[in-house]
Amino acid sequence: MKQWHELLQEHLLIRGLLDQLEVFIIEQDEIDLDKLSRTLSNIDTLWNAHEEKEEKFLKKISDWGVNLPNEKMIIEEHREIRGHWKILQKSLKSKNKQEVLVTLDTDGKMVIEKFRSHMAREEGSIQKALMTSNPLPNQLEGNF
Repeated sequence: MKQWHELLQEHLLIRGLLDQLEVFIIEQDEIDLDKLSRTLSNIDTLWNAHEEKEEKFLKKISDWGVNLPNEKMIIEEHREIRGHWKILQKSLKSKNKQEVLVTLDTDGKMVIEKFRSHMAREEGSIQKALMTSNPLPNQLEGNF
């Protein structure tokens, strides 16, 4: 279960970064594009590494016979969130503060909302699948 706990810890880190992103949306009048850029970069770095680990984990547990009925939905949601994410990054590259504010208000909010609900559904689905699979393979104890 060590791998699963690592993924859950990363979800907590991502949630913290999403909270930071939400502050930029709330405090639009005082937005610092450089700080926003660093926050987005931190999210992007963590998210990319996390998604890779998560997909390996999902494949592993599937190979071991753990039934995860929502696996395709989980991967689909990753793609959907990425679409909003790319729009957000593109607006930041424009360095146009007004464009960034509009994009934050639309796609930024969508990224936050979809990410949070996705992680909650994903955690519930995987936890349920792991709890109903007995016995769990010892390989789940290893690192990624």
